[in-house]
Amino acid sequence: MGRQVQQASTNAEAERLAKEYGVKGVPVLSFIRSVQLPWSFPFDFMHLIFENLVPNLIQLWTNDFKDLGSADDPFVIRPTVWQAVGAATASCGPTIPYSFCSRPQNIATDKSQCTADAWSFWLQYIAPVVLENRFTEDKYYRHFIDLVKLVRTCLQFEMQKNDVEFVRRGFEQWVERYEQ
Repeated sequence: MGRQVQQASTNAEAERLAKEYGVKGVPVLSFIRSVQLPWSFPFDFMHLIFENLVPNLIQLWTNDFKDLGSADDPFVIRPTVWQAVGAATASCGPTIPYSFCSRPQNIATDKSQCTADAWSFWLQYIAPVVLENRFTEDKYYRHFIDLVKLVRTCLQFEMQKNDVEFVRRGFEQWVERYEQ
């Protein structure tokens, strides 16, 4: 795809292909023989989980995700309940030492201000409390808690072999349940 963009016969075609493929060309690093794309670079956990998955889950839960679902779906949190979740998130700020994270925002009104660090702290420490009993069906909360356990395992300073297998199988099963 990168080569197609670079070898396009016109700038307009190159721009169209770049927009369609999501790439602007062949990365310069790919010309270094010791670099093998994508194997030479680890997945970016911060962007995958905290800048993508968590905000997308919130959009899904608030019926604001790519026109999927409806307000009646059991995984959708009612707007008044979501406002309470946001208020509870913001109100815990004075009790959290700044060395742990920046002051939590009201995610119902200020979620665009959240950084990956803020999403990480919210996912691991605040959300398990403020989301309990907020879904109409408990299986959605349990599914979320499974994600929290997986993320916490991934962020450990050391991992044992059984942790690696837990993460591998856990994310596979988590995605399969998400798709149901």
